[in-house]
Amino acid sequence: MQEQVRATNKTQGHAKHRQGQISCSACLKKGLSCDSLRPSCSACSRDTHEADCIYKPVESANRVLQSRLEQLRKTLGRVKAPQSPAADLPSTDPPPQLSDTFSIPVTSTLTPLSTSIFCGSASKAPSDHTIPPTPTSVSPTSPENDQRPSGATTTVTTLGCSAVLWGDTNDNGCQWWKHDKLPPCHKYHLMNIFLRYRMQFGLEVNMTRFVARLTLPPSHPNSIHPALLNAMYLLACVYTTSPDIQALEPQFLAETRQHLPTALAEVDRLFDYLIASVLIARYYNHRTRSLEGHLAIASAARFSVGCGLHKIRSRSYDEMKVELATSLLGPPKDMIELGERINTFWGIFTIDKRTSIAMNLPSAYSDEEIETVWPIPMECYEMEYIQALPCTSLRSLYVPGSGGAALGLTTPINILAKATALIHRSSQLAKQYDPELPATVDFWLKYRATQKAISEFAAALPPFTYKRQTPILSPDSGIFVMAAGHMLATAASLVLHRLFMDEDPESREKGLICVRKIMSILRDLGDIDPRFAYALGLSLLASAEFMKLEFRRLKGDPEPQLLSELKVYRDELLRKIHSLVIWKGRAVDVYMKKLREDLDDTA
Repeated sequence: MQEQVRATNKTQGHAKHRQGQISCSACLKKGLSCDSLRPSCSACSRDTHEADCIYKPVESANRVLQSRLEQLRKTLGRVKAPQSPAADLPSTDPPPQLSDTFSIPVTSTLTPLSTSIFCGSASKAPSDHTIPPTPTSVSPTSPENDQRPSGATTTVTTLGCSAVLWGDTNDNGCQWWKHDKLPPCHKYHLMNIFLRYRMQFGLEVNMTRFVARLTLPPSHPNSIHPALLNAMYLLACVYTTSPDIQALEPQFLAETRQHLPTALAEVDRLFDYLIASVLIARYYNHRTRSLEGHLAIASAARFSVGCGLHKIRSRSYDEMKVELATSLLGPPKDMIELGERINTFWGIFTIDKRTSIAMNLPSAYSDEEIETVWPIPMECYEMEYIQALPCTSLRSLYVPGSGGAALGLTTPINILAKATALIHRSSQLAKQYDPELPATVDFWLKYRATQKAISEFAAALPPFTYKRQTPILSPDSGIFVMAAGHMLATAASLVLHRLFMDEDPESREKGLICVRKIMSILRDLGDIDPRFAYALGLSLLASAEFMKLEFRRLKGDPEPQLLSELKVYRDELLRKIHSLVIWKGRAVDVYMKKLREDLDDTA
């Protein structure tokens, strides 16, 4: 009977052993393979050594995890303990973290890094750029958003502070900028500023991974390259309101320019190099160093083409890791990295097209060569269903009914990329049109396709219903992106109507409707912090150009009511543009004088 039971359980015993059953003490001592059968294994039964067939008790998984958790608590307790005087000595590594979370919009949260670093967790991190259905946001400095753990303290010494929380914008008294050699904590102070405004720079990456990389020592191969670090510090200096930190701008600009060519020459962390190139281009644009900005973004765009980022035809990791295997960046490691490449490409595309319009220079990209799929929220790249999404790209935007206009309108880079593509297409058509010559068939086909695409995109956007609030919205709010999407789409239509306003009353009337809509959104936003208004500039300039032509027309055919309305719009527009160019450090007097002359209704 015992032999029958043993024969019946033999297969089950092998299966259990494969699943992780431990060997008995006798088999371990003899170095034999044990099938872990109970009460005695096959080897011990065969040798009649059942008495020696003893199994050590196995700890439960819960007990092991509880033990590990207790060890981590003790480790964190030592980190939180008061530092001895010797601990205040300078260190090459960043100060210890008391909390790895930082403030983001209320529509999303980040998994604390303690989970991902210690447990190797690959937990999903919701996108921090998802646009909320209503324009509400908790300020990063509000009590509801304070991530400070109980008992956490920040010690300020002459060598900087001992700990800085991600997202903590409160002044802890640390005057780190006064040191000749910046203390380690400067990294945390500056990155808190940069991350707070990252939406303005088009940084669409997995923030859990990104912040985890910030905690790595500089010698780690996966740490952020100094070129990217200094580029982020540089923009933090631009966006801060502290004069002491602003004074460090030349230092970080020099550091960024020094490390960029080094990264390229040494083929070192090229994706970091690419993002740093985009950020330095944004810096030049902010400082109205337009030619340098154009050269920087054109260089980044050409490099992205060399890396094959303009040919990411699918969101399938298995497919694209083969196609991108020979690119300069190598194949993506997983779906998240593939998503970061897609989003980064569209960020570069957006800046390149805007620079092309503003400077009246050719774009580094040809629309016909772009095959990269539209960006979607970062957290979606961890979900299997995205492979079922249509792989639509730029060309599908101009194919009626393709669904390209509506896909992905829940992430800022998607909205801005499509809106910018539309206004750039309209601007290119305006350049091609010559009123002295009959328009070609190709022109009319593109004209109608563009108008249709603008209509589909505007209809797919969530309605803009915001009214100014107090206090002013934080930079985390997606309302500025939504406003920019509506304003850019309206401006794209305005550019097309402007072509025929002299000879076609209907086009002129539609143009006036566009101007009224843009000015209505501008009024609803109220007093805009110019740091948030980068995406609005093209719409304001398109409105100014239309009003300039309309003022000229009204001199020969006065319409008092319309003239009065346009004067009000003009004055509001001039005030808004003046507030923007002052912050950019431009020669305000010269620029505004020229703009006022263009919009003078009496000249």
